[in-house]
Amino acid sequence: LDNAASVPADLGWGGFDGIDWDLEGNDKISSEWNHFTVDCIDLVGTMSQAAKAAGYVVSLVPPQSYWDVTSSTFDLSLL
Repeated sequence: LDNAASVPADLGWGGFDGIDWDLEGNDKISSEWNHFTVDCIDLVGTMSQAAKAAGYVVSLVPPQSYWDVTSSTFDLSLL
């Protein structure tokens, strides 16, 4: 992640040094993209750990549509 090469100077800021995960589903309820695979979750975790270990910022904010703070269950659905 090289901000000097990837962020145009006319934006007036240096960019974001890291990953800002924005994991969303699909408007079509029957879409296969409304469910994470375990491999996808594992990839997000592995990439996030590697980026943080290399000194980058990592943020992940789940969409309010499926974030249930009252539940400790593991759910791969984005619905």
